[in-house]
Amino acid sequence: RFCGDPCASSWHSEQITGEDNPSWNGGQVRYYGPTWERQKKRARKRDQYRCQHCRTTAAELSKNPSVHHITPFREFDDSERANRLDNLITLCEPCHKKWEGLYLRPDTRGEE
Repeated sequence: RFCGDPCASSWHSEQITGEDNPSWNGGQVRYYGPTWERQKKRARKRDQYRCQHCRTTAAELSKNPSVHHITPFREFDDSERANRLDNLITLCEPCHKKWEGLYLRPDTRGEE
């Protein structure tokens, strides 16, 4: 028993870490290859820093929108092919979460 949520959270974060945490993901940051950072910037610029689904701008978000792989990165043997501009789309975080794991073809941009 804990005196409240802050105490419980503090104990939990100290005791259940790394591989003991049910959310453990291997401790690695996903690496999308050497072209990813450049291509991510190019996709945002091409899409005018605007979510291609709901049309929210970076200014409205107070940060840059995400860049999503239309065909999932894991389906490619080559990171350069996965990171081609025609496979990238700019999305805000809520839309990115909505479309993660789904195929979002370029012809569906801005449609519900």
